[in-house]
Amino acid sequence: MGPARADLTSRRKDGLMDDPPRLRVIGGPADAEEKQLHPEVAEFVRWFTSWWLTRGLELVTEEEAEERRAA
Repeated sequence: MGPARADLTSRRKDGLMDDPPRLRVIGGPADAEEKQLHPEVAEFVRWFTSWWLTRGLELVTEEEAEERRAA
């Protein structure tokens, strides 16, 4: 098998940055032991999702109020 190929550009010979070679995805059995998220990660996901949806609703409500005032 030949050398690793860059994802987006050809190899640079002038020492400037280049796209990294593709990373090998492990997945499958290597990740199978973790059946659940760590409790702190799960709690953060719940908090962030709640915050994100609440903030989005606030922004939409503010925008609708501004549209009504402008009309």
